[in-house]
Amino acid sequence: MKADNSIAQLRHFFVSQPMRNIQKITNGFHLIAGYLLAAALILPFRFQYHLLWIFFISYGIDFFASGRLLYWQWTRDKWWGVVMLLLWALQPLWHLFEHSHLPYFNQVMDHRLAFMAFGVMTILGFSKHFKMKHLAWVLCSSAALAVLYIIIKIGCYTFITDPERTYHFMVERITLFGSHMNFNLYLNTALVSAIYIANNSSRQALWWLLLPVTIIATALAITEGRVGMITGGTLCLIGIFVWFRAMNLEKMGRIVGGICLLIGCCYGLHHIAWVNSHFKGSDIDDNPRKYIWHVAIETGKEHPLLGQGVSDARKNFVEHGTNDTDFIEHYAQKNIFENENWNGDLYVMHPHNASIAFWLEYGVIGVALFLLLFLLAPVGIDNNNKLTTILLLGVFLLQATFEIFGSNLTPLSWGFFVTLFRNADTTPCKKTEEKTT
Repeated sequence: MKADNSIAQLRHFFVSQPMRNIQKITNGFHLIAGYLLAAALILPFRFQYHLLWIFFISYGIDFFASGRLLYWQWTRDKWWGVVMLLLWALQPLWHLFEHSHLPYFNQVMDHRLAFMAFGVMTILGFSKHFKMKHLAWVLCSSAALAVLYIIIKIGCYTFITDPERTYHFMVERITLFGSHMNFNLYLNTALVSAIYIANNSSRQALWWLLLPVTIIATALAITEGRVGMITGGTLCLIGIFVWFRAMNLEKMGRIVGGICLLIGCCYGLHHIAWVNSHFKGSDIDDNPRKYIWHVAIETGKEHPLLGQGVSDARKNFVEHGTNDTDFIEHYAQKNIFENENWNGDLYVMHPHNASIAFWLEYGVIGVALFLLLFLLAPVGIDNNNKLTTILLLGVFLLQATFEIFGSNLTPLSWGFFVTLFRNADTTPCKKTEEKTT
């Protein structure tokens, strides 16, 4: 009885007016940190790292100031947080049995800190004050502004008229934002957000949505990245249908979608044949990933059950690779040794597949956790969030087939986007409410 009375008194304390005023401040600070972090995820990791800490610390302050601990209970959606915590905790645990102590280990710890942060937030319970529509507009606006900034740096006239616009865009993007993989991942996440907006907004907002989506689609149409282009094209087609359906023009949406699909296929064939060397036959035949994966699998066979730890796995992978003629010829020579930005660090070479990377590091436990990372993400979430969450998971899973967490697939982007897409408030707007009534 005493315990019940104490809890009741604490709950009364947290709903008192002075505490409500404090909660408004802590919650507002956490919201600002979150939206700033969402916008910063298109930038290189060094700009994101400190914002992650601010976001995580502000979450902790807001969690305790709001008294959510008094209402905490276990729900099945929290298993996803446990998986992320394990993916973070396995690194220092396996390191106890490693022989190598590479500087690379600390870099991975910095990147995978996000697994710990979002794992904790998922288990404790995320703030419901984030509005999905606000987050979606932040992502669409940031992505469109980033693309516009690159085009302005190139020169609008040059971008429109120069047939080498893909090359010019690539050079400026690398200088300002880095790899096409990270950049395109952000753009495609913005397109997923646009689909959410189209599904849950007024007609006026639907017309405004066309502007950022057109800008984002333009960048994805000229990218040198195959995964980004194909993913973006698919999301645009889904978005066209959703947009017309939201405008109560479903039949027209099918017609326009069909026309766009035809135009997209013709453009894609043109881009493959004459513009983007990544799509050309010789590049596909000599694609370095098949040689990288061969070396990675041969390395993993040495310790298939328990893995080798982050440092030993990378060290052994690099040693196997540098002793493999095909690996050197098709990957290391032209992508690493001849790269003018290479700083001499051999350990930048990696398996280019997230599941293989986790297998090398943690064996079958790593592969199991990787699968659970995707399988458990939609469990127990609101139905209004399921479409965007599943689309987002598809975008990340496709990229994880060709990249690893910590290289061009940051755990921070994964944790932030999926956590917010699962938990952000999806209060229906006026249009949806009118339809319901």
